[in-house]
Amino acid sequence: AIKEDPVPVEIKQTVFYHQLPAELRPVLQEANSLFGEMCLLKVSLNELHPDQESEAMALQLEIFYKRQQNALCWKKIDYWRQHKKLPAAPVRKVDQLGAAKLYKRQQQLFSSRSKLTKRLQQNEALLEVATNQKDKLRLERNVAKQKNNLLQQEEQLFEITQLIESKHEQEA
Repeated sequence: AIKEDPVPVEIKQTVFYHQLPAELRPVLQEANSLFGEMCLLKVSLNELHPDQESEAMALQLEIFYKRQQNALCWKKIDYWRQHKKLPAAPVRKVDQLGAAKLYKRQQQLFSSRSKLTKRLQQNEALLEVATNQKDKLRLERNVAKQKNNLLQQEEQLFEITQLIESKHEQEA
């Protein structure tokens, strides 16, 4: 069985600003703000007339991207709550890339993320059955590092996808 939610249920309770380090408070604010924006967009979408298909598609796309961005915010918060350390910031050099290189980097990130997810699942499965304390500690470090790398890749993938979308809009 694939573990969709590695964070224990007790951690998924309400998160308050004072429970987070100062660096993550803006992330929680962003997550809350994005959720509110998604709710307002959903109300606007529901109020559209059935023949306003292009407006509906634009709203759905905006909701989709806000949901992805919101999920990234919560992954950062969950990472800190589980490991008690901040995830490393992703390397940001993608805005100088041309369209072809952006597509290539996006495909590389999709592939890398897929491989990393599989290795992470394997290490989590090994961690559950590990009995030797030395092996457990090594696997815990590997799992934490892999989760951090996965979070970085997802952030960079989101950023690249946004850049590609904005370049398409500029060309149209």
